[in-house]
Amino acid sequence: MNTIGETAISSGSTVVQGVFKKIDTYYIDEESKETYYFDRQLDDNIYSLYNHLYRVIMNANGELLKKYPLDKNDYMPDLAKEFRQPEQLSATEEDGDMFYPEEHVGPGIKEETGAKIGKLTTDLTAQIRLLPMSQGSNKDGQFNEYKYTANQIWVSSVELGDLDRPETQFDNQESHTVSWTLVRNGIMALKDQTLQDFVLYLKQAFDELAVFTHELEGKILSEMATGNNLLQSMAEHKLPLAVWQTLTSRLLIQYLQVYQLSSAATYKRGPAKGHGESHARKRLEDDNREAEQHKKCSRSNAKIALDIAKLLDVQFRVDSLGVQEYAFAIKHWIEMLDSYLPSLMAYCKDDILKPVLEKQLAVSFKRELGLDDDDNVIVMELLDNYNYSHVMSKKKNVESSVKIKKLDVNKIDIGQLQTSFVANIGIRPEEQGTNQNRTVVDGQSFTDKSYLVGDLSVRDIMISDQDRPKTKFIKDQKSHTVPWTLVRNTITSFQGQPVIRLLKYLHDRFEELANDVSHTNGKELVVAGLKKINDCTGSHFVDEWQAEISEIVRSYFIAHQVAESTSYINPKEADRALGHGESSHMKVLRRNEYTLSSRGGIIDDEERIGTAVKSMFDAEITNSFGEKNVRNAYKGLLHMMNASFPVIMKHYGQAIQEKMMEETVGSGRKLGELMADKSLEDKNSLFGPVNLGMDENPFGDDSLINEHGFIRAQHMPDFIQAYRSDLALSNAFLTEGEGQIAATYLGLTLEVYSASPKGNITNIQNPGGGDCLIHALVQAFNIKAGKAPGEASAEEILAIRKHIAAELSDETIENLCIAAVTGKIVGIDEPGLGPKMRNLLRNPAIMYAKTVRLFDNDNYKEAPDDFPNIGNLEDDNVQDAPVTGPVSTFGGGEADRKLALLCEGNHYILMRNNDA
Repeated sequence: MNTIGETAISSGSTVVQGVFKKIDTYYIDEESKETYYFDRQLDDNIYSLYNHLYRVIMNANGELLKKYPLDKNDYMPDLAKEFRQPEQLSATEEDGDMFYPEEHVGPGIKEETGAKIGKLTTDLTAQIRLLPMSQGSNKDGQFNEYKYTANQIWVSSVELGDLDRPETQFDNQESHTVSWTLVRNGIMALKDQTLQDFVLYLKQAFDELAVFTHELEGKILSEMATGNNLLQSMAEHKLPLAVWQTLTSRLLIQYLQVYQLSSAATYKRGPAKGHGESHARKRLEDDNREAEQHKKCSRSNAKIALDIAKLLDVQFRVDSLGVQEYAFAIKHWIEMLDSYLPSLMAYCKDDILKPVLEKQLAVSFKRELGLDDDDNVIVMELLDNYNYSHVMSKKKNVESSVKIKKLDVNKIDIGQLQTSFVANIGIRPEEQGTNQNRTVVDGQSFTDKSYLVGDLSVRDIMISDQDRPKTKFIKDQKSHTVPWTLVRNTITSFQGQPVIRLLKYLHDRFEELANDVSHTNGKELVVAGLKKINDCTGSHFVDEWQAEISEIVRSYFIAHQVAESTSYINPKEADRALGHGESSHMKVLRRNEYTLSSRGGIIDDEERIGTAVKSMFDAEITNSFGEKNVRNAYKGLLHMMNASFPVIMKHYGQAIQEKMMEETVGSGRKLGELMADKSLEDKNSLFGPVNLGMDENPFGDDSLINEHGFIRAQHMPDFIQAYRSDLALSNAFLTEGEGQIAATYLGLTLEVYSASPKGNITNIQNPGGGDCLIHALVQAFNIKAGKAPGEASAEEILAIRKHIAAELSDETIENLCIAAVTGKIVGIDEPGLGPKMRNLLRNPAIMYAKTVRLFDNDNYKEAPDDFPNIGNLEDDNVQDAPVTGPVSTFGGGEADRKLALLCEGNHYILMRNNDA
């Protein structure tokens, strides 16, 4: 039996349960029915997933290897090291089709039989602005982000795309029972409430849709969102604000997918037709504004009733819409009106709903309900029958009792360029940040973490597709010189990269757009975008960064679309924009980028890759599209290709460009002539180089590192002193060499295992954190002295740390500092560094080296003339025997047979062999 604070180590295989099913970008644990998102690939065939409660590690067969509580943040295991497998060159894809990041997030383990991917996926995008209202909790974790419960967070705004509406139960949209424009605006009006109320609203909405969810895809999506009481658990759990923002945005989209697939959202009655919703909506918005300001409406209730009825489209025929579906549609219509037009509904709700609610039921409905044909039954009684009548007594509070300080992102008026395009850029802090007081609710001050732009990376990117902004032609898109799919792919390729890198790319594109945009509102947007980027200095809260960066990305897409070189009238297409097979060409580029970077070869031949790149460019000189436009369009293509497919362009870009230079682009001119024509270059820059808190080239004689990324000799003592000080006075993680010194100091010799050995073994837990190794060693010391394991006291920790700091050689520390700097530059941060080392690593020279990918040239070998075409790779089935014995020993004597250490990533615990 285990004693308190001890957990038995399970022996045998590390696979502990189940198989995950991949549905779209989600994964379902078939045993627990828990839903997970893909996090990252740790190594060949080893993947990390997460949800709001857990992080799990699985292999390519979908088998669960490890499961960690998400809020167990006393240490962050080096998962990649723990689960690293021998290198293999194998195709794990079905049908020989390679996986690549844009179309597949993680491995496609097992698709749900019979489910249509189109109905499981959507490009509909939501951007939800969340604000913390009170003091969050802050345990000793990797980055010390404050965590909040849902009732500590305020939903400040909700933005939702329009044209990317999810698929319905039918093969097309068909007729909506409640106008999509009302549903969309009603959902966007669900702001100004706590996140807990928002999540519980969605929980109730999912529950109500269950009876109308007949489609397999709808059932899958609903189970992913609601299984294991997930939404209730979310409402009660503590998470960092940035995680809440991503999860809530995805959850809202998932609800709208389930709603659209339900039998209550749409029905068949021939081609879907408009009912004047747009004009009705504008009049109703004016009515709501008047009711809010003057507590009355100048229009009659009868006219208002006619307009709200245009936002409802239901039929009294059972064969086209079921009785309960009809009742739910009426109820949902009223709910959305309450949300969207709260002041108007508070003023005259009963009167304007009366024409619908007092209507007699159709005979077919009466028969369906077992009533006589001549029974006098109205719609309101139907709502009563299904317990929907409570919707009449609900009223949205027009004014919240919570006084929130206005923190909205500054958006300029872009006139006729107004668009429903939405960008949601998730942000992840990568540094400790700085504690700073803030006030969100009037009169309530609390401490939050603020971050510099260099402290942040891009967690994920969600951007609209069909909601694409207008081009310079305003009413029509016309022909794009570079396909929209590549424009979107370029921005999404920054996922997982430092935010600075994304902003640097956007800054350079805005500078070029300053000379390429003629539209007045477009020019204003370019200036505003550049100013926002140049203002990205100083320290800001994570929600402020998330909102500002999302708005910068949104502004860039709008400005790019309206640029002169983005679109033109192709004379070969008779004023119609025709497709050019961009999808198949993008697929070629994505899979070869993936295989080049991960497997060292290409799956298509070089000629096919070149064809795919050339197909990304469609521009020629016409009477209205000049040489400079063509030149700018090609420059834009190169920027996007280098950002989206850097490995392809590194190995094959020059050869592909040389061939493209021979292409004729109209008026008898070759593309190479235009690119060489200096008279076509833009001379002036609007804002000049972006700073973002760092010099453009910070490698001066006194910089911490040189232009090659090496620590300068005169500054190595600074790093050694910082590292030694952190060892002695902080909770910085201890390495193997430091463990050797500590074990010798305590007179211990312990073997170190990376996996649990077989036998009757007990784990002895400790508080974790950077002192976990010291705790484990002191526990061993206590046991050998005949005492209870306990844990290390503050005095013991300080004494051991000071001894390690004094004993560790300068040469050893020097190597550790070099590794830390190199890791920072390549984006693989050394875990558990102390505050003084972290401060040095934020030096402008190091951050600049990280931003410009200083070591990129060392990441890939130069491609030989006969670069391998790996085609459909066969599985080598090469497996090394698992490591079952000790991997090292701390101390200098004979190893203890009863006690040993288990190193799980960067976390050490003591093991006791009960049979020894």
